[in-house]
Amino acid sequence: MISKKKISILLHKKDSPFRQNGHLIWGIAPIWRGMGFQVEVLRGIPRLKQETDLLLPHIDLTRVPEAYADYLAGASHVLNRRVTDISKRRISGNLLSRNDVYDAPVIVKTDNNCGGFPELKLSPYLRAKRRLLRLAGIRPSLNASGSSGFVMDKYLIFPTRGDVPAEVWSNPELVVEKFIPERREQLYGIRVALFLGDIVLNRRLWSTDPVIKGLPALSETLDVPVELLEIRDRLGFDYGKIDYVVHQGKVHIIDANKTPGVLASGDVSASICGKLAKGIQNYL
Repeated sequence: MISKKKISILLHKKDSPFRQNGHLIWGIAPIWRGMGFQVEVLRGIPRLKQETDLLLPHIDLTRVPEAYADYLAGASHVLNRRVTDISKRRISGNLLSRNDVYDAPVIVKTDNNCGGFPELKLSPYLRAKRRLLRLAGIRPSLNASGSSGFVMDKYLIFPTRGDVPAEVWSNPELVVEKFIPERREQLYGIRVALFLGDIVLNRRLWSTDPVIKGLPALSETLDVPVELLEIRDRLGFDYGKIDYVVHQGKVHIIDANKTPGVLASGDVSASICGKLAKGIQNYL
């Protein structure tokens, strides 16, 4: 009997294999099984060496903890092995400092990915603290930092760098970035590339909201810029998502995510997962 190739998905020990919603991987895994692969889910660093054909770390944190990074460095056949830090300070080329001169719009974000929510999700103490503050009607101050569990529900846009509040500059959990969306009349545009192996799905999204989330109704398929593929290789991504814009002919990275979430529901999401799943054949 010919044994099936095994794909192992590695979660953080505090993550739950039953919380299988919100991430594309849980739509892709059943398709892999249908393709004839064995798929297992690991939670935490295995005590014994795992016999697997391909290991996919799905550590939904901005920075992969050192113990996990060390384990992955010594394992064989690992996707995204080099992707251990997706903080804005690591991936952005448009950050501004307090002393920079810049008179165009800027956006304030968390240095952590996804507004800091992944870090909050894996900390019961910080989740409880934030819940109590919200019940008391207390919103986090922009100068909160450290173990405060600072998160942003929505990034903030200011007309110029000079309009950014002083407390933002003193908060190490926040960054200030040039705000350079693509524009079409009253619409704001951003490009999203999802990829696994040589499968790359690339769309430009349009919205009246300057901060675009999910997959809006207005979107279009575009060719993939060679510069984006070069950046992807430099960052070490085998699987993931990169948000970017093309401004004055140059690719500018907005965000990079090694555990991409579901952008849409129903048939659209299923179609995305079905196309991406085939990219695993590059590695098996």
